[in-house]
Amino acid sequence: MNFIHLHNHTEYSLLDGAMKIDRLTERAVKYEMPALAITDHGNLFGAIKFYKSARKKGIKPIIGIETYVAPKSRLDQSRDVRIPESSFHLTLLCENEIGYKNLIKLSSAAYLEGFYYKPRIDKEILAQHHKGLIGLSGCFKGEVPYRIAMGDLDGARKALGEYIDIFGQDNFHLEMMRLGMRTEEKVNNELIKLAHEFDVPIVATNDCHYLDEDDYRAHDVLLCIGTKKTLSDRERLKFESHQVYFRSPQEMARLFEDLPEAISNTALIAERCNLLIDTSGKDVKLPSFPRPEGFETDYDYLKYLTLEGMSKRFSRTTQGMEDRLNYELNIIKKMGLSGYFLIVREIVEFARQQGIPVGPGRGSAVGSLALYSLGITDIDPLQYNLIFERFLNPERVSLPDVDADFGDTRRDEIINFIKKRYGEKNVTQVITFGTMQARAVLRDVGRVMGIPYNEIDRLAKMIPFHSSIDEAIANIKELDNLVQSKEEYQELFDIAKKLEGLARHPATHAAGVVITPKELVEYVPLFKSPERGEISTQYAKNSLEDIGVIKMDILGLRTLTVIDTTLRMIGRQISDIPIYDKDTYDMLKRAETVGVFQLESHGMQDIVRNFQPACFEDIIAVIALYRPGPMANVNLQKMIENKKDSSKIEYLHPWLEPILKETYGMIVYQEQVIQIASRIAGFSLAEADMLRRAMGKKIAELMVENREKFIAGAEKNGVSGELADEIFKKLVPFAGYGFNKSHAAAYAALANQTAFLKCHYPLEFMISSMNSEISDTNRLWVLIREARRMELEILPPDINASDYEFKKEGIGIRYGLGALKNLGRPIVESIANERKRGPYKSFFDFQARAKGLNRKSLESLIKAGTFKEFEPDVDKLLSMAHKGREYMGTQGGLFETEKVDENTVSGKPSQEKVIYEKEAFGFYFSEHPLERYQEEFSALGLKPISQLGTVENGEIVAIGGILNAKKIKRDKNGRNYAIVNMADLESAIDVFVFSDYFERFSPLLKIDNPLIVKGRISGEEDRKSIRADEIISLKDAWKYYKKIFLNFDGHSVNEDVLKQVCDLINGSKGNCEVWIKVNNDKESKKFRSRTMKISPDAEMLGKIKNILGNEGLKIYGKI
Repeated sequence: MNFIHLHNHTEYSLLDGAMKIDRLTERAVKYEMPALAITDHGNLFGAIKFYKSARKKGIKPIIGIETYVAPKSRLDQSRDVRIPESSFHLTLLCENEIGYKNLIKLSSAAYLEGFYYKPRIDKEILAQHHKGLIGLSGCFKGEVPYRIAMGDLDGARKALGEYIDIFGQDNFHLEMMRLGMRTEEKVNNELIKLAHEFDVPIVATNDCHYLDEDDYRAHDVLLCIGTKKTLSDRERLKFESHQVYFRSPQEMARLFEDLPEAISNTALIAERCNLLIDTSGKDVKLPSFPRPEGFETDYDYLKYLTLEGMSKRFSRTTQGMEDRLNYELNIIKKMGLSGYFLIVREIVEFARQQGIPVGPGRGSAVGSLALYSLGITDIDPLQYNLIFERFLNPERVSLPDVDADFGDTRRDEIINFIKKRYGEKNVTQVITFGTMQARAVLRDVGRVMGIPYNEIDRLAKMIPFHSSIDEAIANIKELDNLVQSKEEYQELFDIAKKLEGLARHPATHAAGVVITPKELVEYVPLFKSPERGEISTQYAKNSLEDIGVIKMDILGLRTLTVIDTTLRMIGRQISDIPIYDKDTYDMLKRAETVGVFQLESHGMQDIVRNFQPACFEDIIAVIALYRPGPMANVNLQKMIENKKDSSKIEYLHPWLEPILKETYGMIVYQEQVIQIASRIAGFSLAEADMLRRAMGKKIAELMVENREKFIAGAEKNGVSGELADEIFKKLVPFAGYGFNKSHAAAYAALANQTAFLKCHYPLEFMISSMNSEISDTNRLWVLIREARRMELEILPPDINASDYEFKKEGIGIRYGLGALKNLGRPIVESIANERKRGPYKSFFDFQARAKGLNRKSLESLIKAGTFKEFEPDVDKLLSMAHKGREYMGTQGGLFETEKVDENTVSGKPSQEKVIYEKEAFGFYFSEHPLERYQEEFSALGLKPISQLGTVENGEIVAIGGILNAKKIKRDKNGRNYAIVNMADLESAIDVFVFSDYFERFSPLLKIDNPLIVKGRISGEEDRKSIRADEIISLKDAWKYYKKIFLNFDGHSVNEDVLKQVCDLINGSKGNCEVWIKVNNDKESKKFRSRTMKISPDAEMLGKIKNILGNEGLKIYGKI
């Protein structure tokens, strides 16, 4: 007797179902189940993934859903306290394609029309779309069992009758579960009676939420993660039963021994469900493109446009170029993608016509000559030796991924154009799913279990990014030992491993858009985010591709807006920017790359500085190199040496020289792997790309097979097997990790354009950059510092001069009011519009005329110094503002037209002024408190926070910075510890002050305090943190000075100077050595005083500097 599980919740019953799809179907194979259903809560997120997984394993997939049914209308959002979640559960299974299409419509309507706590349908819409569906009464939250449990038997009968009327007598079943629930016996007895009364079959299910019985603890933790509770919370969602696991058919048969028909009915239902879905991706669903008259097919028109475009792109064409274009066009035709590329071209052309910035391309599509000719991409693939097969491979049946970049502020115009062109209901965005990655799931599980944060943090940070928990334990002995040291940690890791990789939450893909020939709900179910209201597909990218729905990426790129705005300011065109400009490359060699696309991170600056790019191809290489894979596999130092001296380059075979010459003998790009396989082993480019993909998967059997094929091909070409094997081994790492050269080339174009504009039009470029980041104070601080380094004047915000955005004023940049805290565009535009009637004459005049200004906005304007021309004393202005109109009414006449003389008013001390500025700007604008401590930084060798990314975990470092923020927490022993954020002039880092040190250092842990922190580093490159062992005030740094050098000029030194210095030194006793250095024209002499050891406080050192000058005193110390 076959039993089929018809009620199963996979990981796509988000934060409730704990079964991964592949593991679920594997278990079904183990149990020899011929069929299996998926019935996630209210959605079809995992339907296609499940369908493919089941079919691959020889199991019949049954697509279903456990839907939520509103007690009244799905449109009614009134709460019925008697009904949990204001809905009942109902299980729906697809019998055929009609049922599948109806299920898509029902699930879509549940999100788009019926969402109230849960995505709900109602009986009205169910009646409209019931055909091809088999209904089951659901779990104990189903309407029939729920009403039985509540003692409402008449209501249960009524509901059952309604469902039978909707589905038909043969299409509705009473679902029975035996899970050991309290009301179960009562409910099940009544269900048996109703089954006889209404002549409805009973079907056995188990409401499966996890695979094995002992997974209940992990599932309990998962529920806590979803509800933001801990295991110790008494009032939390908790399953009454521990039996909702994927029982074997034998267990189910024993459980329903008295009702064998409940078991056999599962097989009868499975026999009826015969849905076939084409998941080959070959049935591409594209809207028909409106062709001009005279073109019979999309291909005819595409070919015409491509040939026309090619003649415009190239002054002359060769036979080889024409052959390449025809080859590409034939593959496009063969794959049925002519219409797709016409649509993409039309979108790009629309953008250009509307003046919307368009990027040069993205991804492997940049390798297509056809797309370059069509104007979709803007990088010549022939000039840079880019490969079409990396984009479209006739050997590989997969849909293309053409990504198009547009200016970020105008992306919505592109989306709206597509909707208007192809129909509002035919276009939407694409869903994506956040998953429970190793570090995050450890933190989640640890929180739920009540493990102290500092312990969880320590464990989580030992796991490298992109590593699984198992990999980390296997490779990091310290972590393994730590896990084994406590039973609590062992349980933490056991549970985390079970939950790792599960889908956690839905989100909207940053760029993905789909277009269908008919309404979307004819092909895919739709999802509407309850929080943001965004509509997207329920199927993610891969599932859409499987059913032939093409995703195109419409990306909003800030850099394009910066370039476009700068060009408009200077009156130039993008075509005016040369591919090589000496001044620009000189700037790059100095690594002055803040604001330059892809080249501005500290790590990238180091590479650029060392690599010294001298041509566009070098920029492509640098961009491709700075990735985890290439960085781990390319000997960068050797590559730099090869670049300096080409005679040092060694090629394993002469045929490799033309392929690797541009990267100085090193394999960097995926395209080079393809070219080498083609040249050495005689593969076609398409075959070579398939080889690259197979290598990247690192499947042992495939590796052996491909190695043998590669060596055999090489030997046919006259290359020895031994050498071929050596070359193959060199290729393997880069097949998986090498960067896509086409993508790097497109990025390099933007890098070159931004670098050129920064080099030649620094004022306009920095204004554009600042405006593009106007709401990001961290980025603004970086840009402001860079502008000052470039000797550009930053004019402070001024109530009579500033607009919303940064702007050019003379040879300086006037700060934009929109960049201040608590000031949105409407408020600033209101201020600016009122100013058109005449400048504000006083603070009171401003108060009288400004409309819609709240207290926080006014305080930000005051603290930022925008009223400085009227009154420089911030406290005085704040007092006036707080007294408001009453004060203005009595005093306004006195100040209405006059400006206050700054010399007559005592302003705030500098330290307090900068703190006010920090509140208004989000950073220290006029003067950073750390700037006065640069000598201390240098003397003590404090490491810049920005350089900590490359420091090995466990190393002891000392940093200096301002305490930005702090959180005080308690460990499991009730002791306090702190997490503080420290920032220097460039970057910031979290510092953990654990309980052993907290009491000692807590007096220093005050916001805006300048501190030195010494401790051990941990974490990944971009998320380092420090475990503090020592914290001191920067003001006390002098206590740690070990040596001072007094530098005397032999020509100008005299007895009076020596006496002044000696008098200062002799009055101080301590442990700091004094060294004397006397400089003459021919030589300098240096000696240490044997009698003098001093305690050099800040006052003494300041006086010595006044006597000898800044260069006359050098200090060295150690924390």
